[in-house]
Amino acid sequence: RILNLPLDRKLVVYVGSLFPEKGIKDILLVAEQIPQALFILVGGEPKYVKHWRKYAISRGIRNVKFTGFVNNSLVPLYLSAADALIMPYGRECARIMDIESTSPLKLFEYMAAKKPIISTKIPAIQRIIHHGVEGLLAEPENIEQLTEYVRIALEDLKLAKKLGEQAHEKVK
Repeated sequence: RILNLPLDRKLVVYVGSLFPEKGIKDILLVAEQIPQALFILVGGEPKYVKHWRKYAISRGIRNVKFTGFVNNSLVPLYLSAADALIMPYGRECARIMDIESTSPLKLFEYMAAKKPIISTKIPAIQRIIHHGVEGLLAEPENIEQLTEYVRIALEDLKLAKKLGEQAHEKVK
């Protein structure tokens, strides 16, 4: 209610920058396949918000909300409101981070939220999240697999709770 988000829809949340290498296109393509859920992208510079909003409109994707920059104090509220948290990385992400050794701070924030995490199977993530244990990991740029894992996280509430709890326990 504080964030003025719908209470009657499943919420898939992404928090972070909206650089193309961050898998934003992948999130939008997943949103296109799951119109009953609302995908909320929190953060991003105005030029990237504008770019991705235009992309979503061009494809008729209407179940996406871009917040743009929000105060850091609101991030935990968005994470808490989510039914699932998403953070895909495309093959291009190697241009902005070392996929072998970087540990994205966002991952630890997601884990602390006790929500199911859907991410990409890259070495930096796989060292922390094990598929089916603390989250669900799709092959990079495999939209069908990413979509299926989001669906599973939204529909299998027992599994979603287990993944969130195990991620939370690990991050402690």
